[in-house]
Amino acid sequence: MKKLYFYCLVMILCSSINHLSAQTLQADSDSIYLKVEEMPQYPGGTEKMNEFIRKELRKRVPKDINGGCGIPGRTVMRFVVNKDGSISDIEILRSLDPLLDKEAVRVVRKMPKWIPGKCEGKPVIGGCVS
Repeated sequence: MKKLYFYCLVMILCSSINHLSAQTLQADSDSIYLKVEEMPQYPGGTEKMNEFIRKELRKRVPKDINGGCGIPGRTVMRFVVNKDGSISDIEILRSLDPLLDKEAVRVVRKMPKWIPGKCEGKPVIGGCVS
């Protein structure tokens, strides 16, 4: 069961890195950029992010979801990586189960600061949809 939750969260978080796309705005504005020259990254890359998720899920996995059998599928989330690397505006776009949603948001909130996206060499606010 822990593996199911781990894979769901890994899919959510990894796909958030791969799905950034849209337009680039001026680097000095406070607008949210969806496509930038240097994309926001988890410190240490995807492997370190997966390691972080694995550790967090070992601490707390919702056991009362579907009688402990797990639920196949994924929760789709959106969040913003700020200029300082902090994560904000976490939003569930497609819910799989309220307990899985809550756990996914909890893990994303606990993440260390990301390396912010850059446009014209300056850190910018980057949005993320997974």
